[in-house]
Amino acid sequence: MGRSTKTAAVAIDEAVDFDRVYEILMSLNADDFAQKLKAKMRRHGMSQGELARRYGSHKGNISNWLNGPKKADIVTRLELAWAVAKFVAEAEEERKEEQRAAALKKEVAELEAQLLK
Repeated sequence: MGRSTKTAAVAIDEAVDFDRVYEILMSLNADDFAQKLKAKMRRHGMSQGELARRYGSHKGNISNWLNGPKKADIVTRLELAWAVAKFVAEAEEERKEEQRAAALKKEVAELEAQLLK
């Protein structure tokens, strides 16, 4: 039937499991949270600068929360986790879109080759 008529932003918001993010967040102290968030950011190529931009803060604040000396309060941790989760979901959606484009390009090339025979 084709792609959904939902906007990309809505689809990404729905792809991020808020309840799961909250559950994980509540199970971690500030130091454990910082370590896990940094690991997730590294795995997905997200910089502290990108997190700062998405969160609406300065890179120095992000660095202080992730590396010390400051500890992010629970609301800040939730917002940071949400920003990283959305980044990951957007990156995954972009990767899927690139795969679809590559598959379509291959299909077009195959059809062109058949037509030129």
